[in-house]
Amino acid sequence: MRFLSFLLLTTALLSSCAHLSSSKPASAKIDERCPASARTGTNERCESALVPHLDYALGNEGAPNAQLQFGAESEYVAEESGALLNIYIPETEITGIQPDEWLKMPLTKKIEIIEKYQKKIFPYRQPGRIHLQTEDAKLRNFLPDSLVYDSTHFEIVLKPMNSVSTLIEDLRYAEKVLGAGSLQLTFSTPRKNFETKEEKDQFYREQLGHLNYANERDTLEKLDSGFQKYSQSPDAHSAASFNHPFLGPMTKIKQEKLKKWIRLLADGKKLNKGHRDELSFEVSSSKFLGGVSFRPDVAQDQNRLAYEIRQCHKSLQCIEQIIQREIQFLKTGYSYFTKFAEIEAFDNKVTFDQMDSPLKDFLKDLFPKFRDYRIVSTQMYRNFSYPFRDWSFFTSTDKALSQSVSKAQKKYLRTLEKISASYAAEKIDRDQAIIQVMAALSAFPSESGLLEALRKIEKDYRSSNP
Repeated sequence: MRFLSFLLLTTALLSSCAHLSSSKPASAKIDERCPASARTGTNERCESALVPHLDYALGNEGAPNAQLQFGAESEYVAEESGALLNIYIPETEITGIQPDEWLKMPLTKKIEIIEKYQKKIFPYRQPGRIHLQTEDAKLRNFLPDSLVYDSTHFEIVLKPMNSVSTLIEDLRYAEKVLGAGSLQLTFSTPRKNFETKEEKDQFYREQLGHLNYANERDTLEKLDSGFQKYSQSPDAHSAASFNHPFLGPMTKIKQEKLKKWIRLLADGKKLNKGHRDELSFEVSSSKFLGGVSFRPDVAQDQNRLAYEIRQCHKSLQCIEQIIQREIQFLKTGYSYFTKFAEIEAFDNKVTFDQMDSPLKDFLKDLFPKFRDYRIVSTQMYRNFSYPFRDWSFFTSTDKALSQSVSKAQKKYLRTLEKISASYAAEKIDRDQAIIQVMAALSAFPSESGLLEALRKIEKDYRSSNP
């Protein structure tokens, strides 16, 4: 079945019940937006409950319109979109189908109709002629009237919100009603201007250092999470993001592009259309990774810097953990991370090319290129050389860690050789080989000690920034 997805960008919750009179008696109707815990008593109680907590990056505390802002998206493939298409109904004028008829149709028939009338229902990058029709007041409060269709997926586009707790509450409710989608979350803070070279260099090193640390840490965490799933389900693809052109690790090619964007902003410049297209659409863009992605293109017109959490897939718990970490980093500043600006990202071209030819051929067979592209960033097999990358930034002053990494690298190599031999002898099939290679890769963060070492960095950060 052709895959369809929809993009859920959550909206701003009003910061007060301004339209409600504080003089109304206790028996007045409680605003439907009020959290369940505050739905008794007076509207004044509801108003208090609806005032969101605002977070600010260091130096912006309390400044007008300088609070952090948040949005999110959730993608659903066709077979997961049944609940979505029960609340969004195409215009009868286009399809000839009445709403009550639409609701009685099986999902497969709905998909057929949407594909048949795609261009009419979804004018390119414009609000779709498919509308929200639900009696659920909570959904009406944060879902828009219509969808936008972008190439292969639905988009629900809403304004940013100021409260991360409201965002999480909305996402949790959407998950309950619509099912779990593949989640991504964005957050932004006002952009600053710099007058001196020292300020520009400091901004550059802080941004790059923070993102270098976050990406290395989150790659290891994601692999380790995959290994935990594999331990419970031996047929799980525990490192699926490494076989995905848009969700893999930060690589040298992508890091060089990231450096370019940070330097451009440090110099007080803005992204032009060519820059935006490069960042948004090129498969080798620094945007495309399974971690915290720097998105200066998203909120540039609002003079804000945006970041996107891309690694959590269907885990709302992961989203909550990462956003709370990132809020803490912003509130205390990125100066702690300047030393991490020296990290050189995984060079998946050089690292893979240094492997022995038989193993390279084996990995190429298991993980072919993405589509027909012939550039390094789409050659997924290169990502599976990740354990052999240069770890010296972390190990050069830690002999025990260096030894642990070396031991884990040797184990990974032996495991690959063993899997390759079994595959060549036809003792295992291709899917079994993929599962075993991914399992060996996802075991590396814990076995090498690197994951614990990077977790300790955050612990040290928190102890120095209580």
